[in-house]
Amino acid sequence: QAYKAAVVAFRSDTGLDSLTIRALALVKSADGQERSIVAFRANTDRVTMEYWLRIHGEPDLEVLWNDVFAEAWWNPGVTPETLR
Repeated sequence: QAYKAAVVAFRSDTGLDSLTIRALALVKSADGQERSIVAFRANTDRVTMEYWLRIHGEPDLEVLWNDVFAEAWWNPGVTPETLR
């Protein structure tokens, strides 16, 4: 989903040079309170996105994680048990 959102953003705004994608998750804490936390965060830029769109099409998961998105991070605290 992050890749698709980045494609749409770069195609719709030609002035956009870089992008940070954050996915939020609603989790339930031990005391039953619900809160929103960052589940995923990653950065990419126009040059990288145009390269993959022009040369390779949609990349596989390994390429997304290691090449398309810089500093991609998944919150290890977001598990099926913590999700609302």
